[in-house]
Amino acid sequence: MPKKPTVFRFWQAVEALTPQKADKPDPSNPRAPVYLIDEQGILFPWESPIHRRKPIGKDKAWRYALQCGLYDSKELAMLLEEKIGAHEEVYDDRRDGGRSRLFDLGIDENGYPVPESFVLSLACWSAGQILQFDDGIEALEAGGRIDTTGLDEPREDAHLVDSGYSGFDELSRRLVRRLAVEAAGLRESGKPPAREWFDGLVKFIASKCFLPDAIIGRTPAYIAKCWQIDRKADAKNGERRGGDPKRPGAKDWAAKKPNLLNVAVSRAKKRLYVIGNAEEWGRRRFFREVATRLPVWDNEREAACNTNSILC
Repeated sequence: MPKKPTVFRFWQAVEALTPQKADKPDPSNPRAPVYLIDEQGILFPWESPIHRRKPIGKDKAWRYALQCGLYDSKELAMLLEEKIGAHEEVYDDRRDGGRSRLFDLGIDENGYPVPESFVLSLACWSAGQILQFDDGIEALEAGGRIDTTGLDEPREDAHLVDSGYSGFDELSRRLVRRLAVEAAGLRESGKPPAREWFDGLVKFIASKCFLPDAIIGRTPAYIAKCWQIDRKADAKNGERRGGDPKRPGAKDWAAKKPNLLNVAVSRAKKRLYVIGNAEEWGRRRFFREVATRLPVWDNEREAACNTNSILC
């Protein structure tokens, strides 16, 4: 049994890292329904005729946030207590139970995953470290350990994750890389992923977090949050990110003065990413300096991320 100060220190960390509860189902909400998908045969909202019959405004589109791998937080807390012991001086609200989730993933209106929206639960991962390793507390405090089997190394210019746990950060970046490749393949096939794909993804990620199979269960469960966005506003945002070359107004406006670029560059602390069409932005004043100084992602990376071009 670990010494009392060590146990106390761990439960302090668990208290700070308690995951957000999964949202409560609200399927009758006309504009922002929330669905529970637990049993096999229940459709995701983007597949469901019932959801598609809900009224949607003109020039509106559905967007979805999928909370994946629901589990009972009380069950996980009990496993941790069995492993390292409880501490009477630390209150952990996971002991009260309720649904939490393994990770979140954005889904577009056609049912395709949005890799860059992926967010892994730090609490799940940290609990898995304790349950998996005999010296789990020390392993966690040292940054954690990960199993990289089946996961390619993240790109050097991948999105920065900085949780304070190096193992968690590395695993998150590798999982985003895997999602990007799979999402590109799904889009190329023209077939959105079926329930089996999501179930397999949940079980794979749970295994990488060293969670016991019983926590997620044989049939993974999900909460799907839905909301409506304005297509025109979304298109304008896409143009600002470098979108339609036939509509260069936003790019021309951004390049009139150096102010916008100066603010963006001066705020960068560790890395600088410029997302858009490198050729289009490279023709414009001030931005051509960025285009000549930063490397450009090649076509293979571009296809994997389903973007135009990315200066990184």
